[in-house]
Amino acid sequence: MPSRKFLFSLVLSNLLVFIISETAISQNNYFHYRFANLEPNTDGLFKSFKIEATPDGGFVIVNLERQTYTIAVAKIDACGEVEWAKRYSNFPNILLSGLLVDAEGNVSMFFQLFGLSVSSYVYAIKLDWMGNTLWQKRYVFEDGTGFSKADFHETSDGRYCFGAYYINQLHTFFLDPSTGDIDDAFRVIGSGGTGNSFYGNLPNGNLLIRRGGEWISYNLVTESVDWTQRFNQFGAWRHAKQTIADGRMVFPMLSPNGSVENRFVLAYFDTDGKYLFSTDEIAGNQHTSSNHPHFPYKLTAIADKGFALATTQQVPEHQITLLVFDSLGRQVQTRHFHPKTNAFRMAHDQALLNDGSLAIVGESDGRVEVLKIPLDKAVGFCENDTVSIPPYPSNITIESLPSMPIQVEKVQIPVEDIQTTEEEIELKVENICSTAPVFPDLESSFQLCWNDSVLVSAAQGLTATCTWDDGYEGCERVLYPGDGSKTASVWVDCASFSHHFLIEEKTDCHCSVYLPTVFSPNADGINDTFQPLSNCPLINFDLKVFDRWGELVYHSTDAGMGWDGTVRGLSAQNGVYVFLLKYQPNNGLVEVVEKGEVSLLR
Repeated sequence: MPSRKFLFSLVLSNLLVFIISETAISQNNYFHYRFANLEPNTDGLFKSFKIEATPDGGFVIVNLERQTYTIAVAKIDACGEVEWAKRYSNFPNILLSGLLVDAEGNVSMFFQLFGLSVSSYVYAIKLDWMGNTLWQKRYVFEDGTGFSKADFHETSDGRYCFGAYYINQLHTFFLDPSTGDIDDAFRVIGSGGTGNSFYGNLPNGNLLIRRGGEWISYNLVTESVDWTQRFNQFGAWRHAKQTIADGRMVFPMLSPNGSVENRFVLAYFDTDGKYLFSTDEIAGNQHTSSNHPHFPYKLTAIADKGFALATTQQVPEHQITLLVFDSLGRQVQTRHFHPKTNAFRMAHDQALLNDGSLAIVGESDGRVEVLKIPLDKAVGFCENDTVSIPPYPSNITIESLPSMPIQVEKVQIPVEDIQTTEEEIELKVENICSTAPVFPDLESSFQLCWNDSVLVSAAQGLTATCTWDDGYEGCERVLYPGDGSKTASVWVDCASFSHHFLIEEKTDCHCSVYLPTVFSPNADGINDTFQPLSNCPLINFDLKVFDRWGELVYHSTDAGMGWDGTVRGLSAQNGVYVFLLKYQPNNGLVEVVEKGEVSLLR
């Protein structure tokens, strides 16, 4: 690790405060990896990639290798290190439909076998935060009518739910997260929406269900529908999941005017399902006019009340692209991520991490890749272009439609335990690019008088974890002249450095000695002894006390001891006593002799 020395020499009375004057380096790191032994799913209408954030600042990715129908799941930490990876096989012709991570870091994966005029199945596997299997289930739809593409979600009451259209009716199933068993299920009859179903949690705790241009607010307590709203639909309305943030529901829609450039808008609704407004059209520049495989499926709310969206563009190569919007849907940042190759590349899913950065899973040249992207504009990236994409004038009209009468009925489906083939795998990581911060080693020195102290910070201005060579933990501490040499090991973000402190005692500090003229040895804890008080160590100390007849009543060579007013174990009489004090200050250069009187009063 590179080393740079910073020398400080400060002398003040009492407590010194140490401040690093260096500008703090940005802690957000960016990385872009490709896994050489993970082949993406390249077939079918729905791409089988998922990514979700974990409570410890990392994320989980799941990939389905469609050619072999094996499932690969990997836990990546905040620095890009693979913590564990597993592969599951023994599945039929399935696709990956859902991924959930709970507050404890447990991982639940959902897969489907579906189609028209065939028996349909949903599979679920739950792992703990270390990748150990907790349960495996299969949910059976055997009447041959088909169970369409499902959405998977954690409800406001902590249950898992999934649902889709089955036998031409919207079905929703609630699972017990601890076992995977069906807790409850219902179907909505009379819904007029088309396309895939998507779920969300409304501010009042209701479950939001959206299918195409229809909103349904389902009350989890009363198990009934509170309200519905319907709107005209067009483009990719049915393919993108909504985001609920800041009292609004927002999702991307493909514009009816932008089939060539895949122009889209962000549509805003309130949490009662009423339409608010749409943004100007945005040129997606995707490489095909088809909105099925390449249209952005997810809009992520970010910390500053804006939104981020990962998509695929062709400007001119196939690139993973990040679009960042403010709260009103206006573009504030556009980033393209690609090495200088002609590799075919696509973005598939995204997740907001604990540190405010965005993680993206996609594909590059037939392999799965992941990116961690800080949303701070000042963070440097790896030889990637920043391209501004102007909005287009919008003439979209979203109109309310009459709501259809609906009915809610309870349903049941069989659920079975399953056993898959499980194996641990070692991922082969190719580092396409990374910009982890590098911090220099630091060295600081202080010269202090013996009664001074200094407050130091080993990681001034940084959010860090510090451990010192003497076992002390914490980045700030007070050091004293007798501490000598101390070294702190500092871990910040995905980097580390050491900070060495040298504390030296000054030899030319002014030494003051105070001798009281009265003391009262009455055991009240106040002024009970006669002894010199000094702001420095006294060398060759010699104190003698005599009574008025010249008899020696007390003698000490220990500067830390004082006369307690007794003579041979008996209390001395009140009166005036004479003392003779000899000592050398801590520099030891001259001897000081002091004579005087002290009064003993009880």
